[in-house]
Amino acid sequence: MSKYKADYTHLYTGLNNEYEQGLVDLGLRRSLLNNNSEIDSLSKPVFTAELQPKYVTSMREIPYNDWGELDHKKAKIYLTDSHKQAGGRTIKKLFDFCNYYQPLYKTKEVSCILHTLTTANDVFQMKGMTMSKMMDTIKYRYETINRPIRGYFWVSEVSKDLHWHYHLVTAIDRLNIRGKGIPSALKFEDVWGARTGTEFVKRSIRTYLSNYMAKDNCKIIGQRKYSSSQQFK
Repeated sequence: MSKYKADYTHLYTGLNNEYEQGLVDLGLRRSLLNNNSEIDSLSKPVFTAELQPKYVTSMREIPYNDWGELDHKKAKIYLTDSHKQAGGRTIKKLFDFCNYYQPLYKTKEVSCILHTLTTANDVFQMKGMTMSKMMDTIKYRYETINRPIRGYFWVSEVSKDLHWHYHLVTAIDRLNIRGKGIPSALKFEDVWGARTGTEFVKRSIRTYLSNYMAKDNCKIIGQRKYSSSQQFK
């Protein structure tokens, strides 16, 4: 394999013809509407899932040979899209987090905790919650157990069955619970208003989190795909 990188040429970027057919409104769960007549007025969908990328792009890739010359015979065209590009940015930021905290994790200076926040469309519509408000509460809760967050990263995900949820990973000073279980202050069902999950990240941070957070899937229009603390410490 040549030690030289390939040369890339942008050919085309345009609207995806299948974009509008891939727009799906996320309404409240039917079970919630049946059990609470007072929220019927909220039954109209507020959030829209973008199942298809809005833009598609074609690129020409020409590899270099071992002598540093472009090998036009091996040129190929490949397609990318706005979802893949956003996914690439998400993965890069996630790996920045992992690469910073993995050495600290190995020396037992920090603990990393993964939180899952489910049914975001229900929570946001019924409670007026936002991820920004939730992060304020989460930061406060960590401070109450004397473990201010040193760094965090979250990603929004929509599953194939249109379940919108968030994965959040936090890095804090080492937390040794010695069989007592995760502190109840770090289980956020009371403020989120729906099921949440909380677990310690184990062994390789990058390998562990990639299974949860580095997926190339659809996005919610008007909502951020991911976010992180401005600096890691």
